[in-house]
Amino acid sequence: MTKLGDIAVILVSPKGALNVGSVARLLGNFGIKDFRLVAPRCDLKSVECKQMAMHSFGLVESAKIFPDLQSAVADLTQVVALSGRSVEDRRPSADIYEVQDKICAKWNSEDRVGLVFGREEIGLKLEELCLCHWQVEIPTSGEHSSINLASAVGISLSWFHQVLKAETSVEEFQIDRPKMGQDIIFFERMQKLMDEVKFSNKENPTQLRDDLWSIFHRADLDDRELRILFGILTALENSIRQKVFHPPALHQKN
Repeated sequence: MTKLGDIAVILVSPKGALNVGSVARLLGNFGIKDFRLVAPRCDLKSVECKQMAMHSFGLVESAKIFPDLQSAVADLTQVVALSGRSVEDRRPSADIYEVQDKICAKWNSEDRVGLVFGREEIGLKLEELCLCHWQVEIPTSGEHSSINLASAVGISLSWFHQVLKAETSVEEFQIDRPKMGQDIIFFERMQKLMDEVKFSNKENPTQLRDDLWSIFHRADLDDRELRILFGILTALENSIRQKVFHPPALHQKN
């Protein structure tokens, strides 16, 4: 079973230094050291950030900075987006109190897990959600469902801590996960192939890609299954190249 201390916490383009400092302090409380920031929009060395982080400011100083979410999650095998955005069930989803049975039960000790939190004002964009295997919502009962970034991180870590520390007598089910980054390579090749056969939608070129990402995540493929898809993809690519370079001979009239 994955340990909470091994989980990566990823903030996408945080705007407030106070929030970053507060999250760093929370990571220190739960023993998490893998702190990742995607294109931060605040001064990470500000007094406000240091004051909120307190003894955990070293986590801010050692945080890994990435230009986009795709690069930030490239080495992870299970990525959970904390988002209340309604996207018509585009990927496996659960509320925070269902993660034990719906999500964590499918992890094993080999998985590298990341929790992704979006921008303070708009959360995660659709294309960013499509990079995540799971979407988790923190349910609220009030009029306003949006939760402060640091509060959302605190609630999430507290619940994951409770779930992951629970002892289980069930033998761990090991899944042979695809190698890290193989899914990105697969979709880049498939996108190129769809462009070649003119299957893409010119008016909305990313729509089909996002839909296919969602199908892929719901399938939860293992390494063998992904290699089968790679084989099919290679066969299609080779077939197209043969037709391009060796067009059928024209029949000549006698």
